Amino acid sequence: MFLRDLHIQNLKLLRDFRLSFEDVAGEPRMWTVLIGENGTAKSSILQAIAMASAGRLLVNSLAKPVIGQLYDRRRLEDDSDEPMRITARFAAQPSSDLAARSLEAQVTLQRNQATLRVDHPAGNVTVDDLDEHRASNTGDLFVAAYGVSRFLPAPTYSSSLQQPAIERMESLFQPRAALHSLAFAELFPAGPDASFAKVLRDALQAHEALAPMISGIELRGSGGVKSGHDLLERDRFECRLGANAYKLPATALSHGYQSILAWISDFIGHAMLVNPELRSTRDIHGVALIDEIDAFLHPVWQAGLVDALRAVFPNVQFVVSTHSPVILAGVRREEIVRLGHDRISGDVVRMVHERESGLLQPLGPDEPVDLSGEPDPRTLTGTAIYRDWFGVDRLTLHPQGETLQEYSRIATDPFRTDAEETQLGRLKAVLAQGGIQVETEPSERLALPGAADAAGE
Repeated sequence: MFLRDLHIQNLKLLRDFRLSFEDVAGEPRMWTVLIGENGTAKSSILQAIAMASAGRLLVNSLAKPVIGQLYDRRRLEDDSDEPMRITARFAAQPSSDLAARSLEAQVTLQRNQATLRVDHPAGNVTVDDLDEHRASNTGDLFVAAYGVSRFLPAPTYSSSLQQPAIERMESLFQPRAALHSLAFAELFPAGPDASFAKVLRDALQAHEALAPMISGIELRGSGGVKSGHDLLERDRFECRLGANAYKLPATALSHGYQSILAWISDFIGHAMLVNPELRSTRDIHGVALIDEIDAFLHPVWQAGLVDALRAVFPNVQFVVSTHSPVILAGVRREEIVRLGHDRISGDVVRMVHERESGLLQPLGPDEPVDLSGEPDPRTLTGTAIYRDWFGVDRLTLHPQGETLQEYSRIATDPFRTDAEETQLGRLKAVLAQGGIQVETEPSERLALPGAADAAGE
């Protein structure tokens, strides 16, 4: 099943926030990218989805690190007794054999309480069914979530995966939560067709932009480990460096490669736990929540990442956040949700471009979504993406860049006025104060054509 609709009330700054995850044909939208300035509840939206999918028996364990910060603190200052409420609807694709299966999960937190309650207002999959699936780590609602801290486990890491159904979402709530990641090699047979290593290897090599330098992997698990050196070298990746290829231990790779390998191997491993017959990432059906998907990655890598993930995981619904304009290079306009603050209430709302003016306008929770005014980031220049989607409305990212441009414009104008000459001196002083050296010397001033004749008259 996939996420179809989300309604959040009184969770931090999300007082009344609705978001559809369906496309115009009623099919699940497979990519949703949340953007917005810091403090616009991107992580909170991801956490809300995770909590709604956790089930009644596990949700409080999952949300324990953040439960004291969930309720909108502004509500504590008024007389309202409205609870925090998350309502999420999950359903299978209409074209699938499971089309009739649907679940509406509702998570509630009463004011001044610290226990989440889960109910199911609608749907033919009940919360009891969901709890059974979570307890046995089975079922067709597979959700995994990853916070910003995504690292490979230490060579000495050991975990028995007591509750994998929520352990695969813990890093979104606990920055220090360990991912099982490459340690899944211990849990699956090493045969040529069924191994975790083979599925991971095929995934990494399926698209050149997913892990550009990696050409092979060697996961030995604990077999043959007789020394500390063996422990460090047990998981090795063949990396293309110049004209040669070298086998390097996973922990010797850059943070960018470790981050990508950590969550992808963890995601594949958990999917194989749910479905031991899994042979390809194309057979994984589920939801992946990733906070700051661009973390640790160079812009060149970011530019191809979304297309790579679409190809490698075609049946996974991704809901991600990013602060990087480059990530949008692979995203369609209907897949972007820009978040902002209402100017009066401070509530987090969805912002959309008005079709006529092109200006950003807040969208109310019950207003129809009109995306006809949204620019397509795949066709925009980098400057246009910064301007239209991230609100950086200047040619240079630093304000001093505009100061230098204005200085250069005036300095190279031989017909500048006395007022502009005075302004030139002020601009040069501002630039000097900022430590910016001015290389353009002012051109010699000339009289405007006809000015001398006018003066003679």
